[in-house]
Amino acid sequence: MPVKTSPVILPANSPVLPPRRFQETAWALKGLNGGEADKGQQTMALAWIIRELCGTYDMPYRPGAPGDSDFAMGKMHVGQQIVALINMSPEQIARLPRMGATTQEDDDSMKDM
Repeated sequence: MPVKTSPVILPANSPVLPPRRFQETAWALKGLNGGEADKGQQTMALAWIIRELCGTYDMPYRPGAPGDSDFAMGKMHVGQQIVALINMSPEQIARLPRMGATTQEDDDSMKDM
């Protein structure tokens, strides 16, 4: 006998839903990925990642939706790490370790994202 299921209705602020998407944001992200974004597109892409995609400045608590708060906090954490690096002083950056040499293969892998 088949199990009867009910559709799950997600609230509009559910962190599992994709963020708002716009043509301008898509082009800005494509330009950023290809190394061709102008200053405005770079700013737009990063702002979208931090605010919309990660929900960095949102309240992560989601009452009545088990697991949604944890999911929102995970997304928020990613945004906080990006903001932390952006806000570092040159002196703080100088104390970070340097990355190893990259290969052409590493560079090419970013194009498929």
